[in-house]
Amino acid sequence: RVLIFCRSFTTGRDSQIDASAPLSLHRYICWMLYCRIECWKMWLGHLAVCGFLLLPSLSLAQNHTCHRTKTVEVRVAVPLQEPATFRSYTWCLKVPPRCSKYTVVMRERITYETEVRNETVVECCPGSVWLYNVCVPACAACANMRCDTPRNCSCTPGYIGPQCNQTCEVGWWGDRCA
Repeated sequence: RVLIFCRSFTTGRDSQIDASAPLSLHRYICWMLYCRIECWKMWLGHLAVCGFLLLPSLSLAQNHTCHRTKTVEVRVAVPLQEPATFRSYTWCLKVPPRCSKYTVVMRERITYETEVRNETVVECCPGSVWLYNVCVPACAACANMRCDTPRNCSCTPGYIGPQCNQTCEVGWWGDRCA
């Protein structure tokens, strides 16, 4: 049995999660949000140990993310070597007593070209929304969730959690209980 702990620096309470047991997406999101909030609240000089889990049991279907390939144009810097002529002066036995001396050196110049590339974009699957860096099922019944855009949501100030149904601890308020 593998247990991972995260200590609350505001309340002094320990939270633990059994990393050897299969986790539901809901429990995983709650754990990640709890750890991130507690790490963020700690005072300078304290060190927090928060478990960030990479679970092989979370497949793309479970975490509501989909991959899509899109074609993008990218501007790429291309170094180019070109000759450059420089004039310098040396002393000589002419009038006036300075003679021109020319030197050719290779100088690097940057040019830009446009390349077409394929990129894999990770986005929320249809029926899911983006909530604090995680795709969660969209749910119109969540009274404390607001959507900034159709696919990007956040909890209203004073609430946290994957369903925006947990209130802030005493002494904390606002967006993400900061």
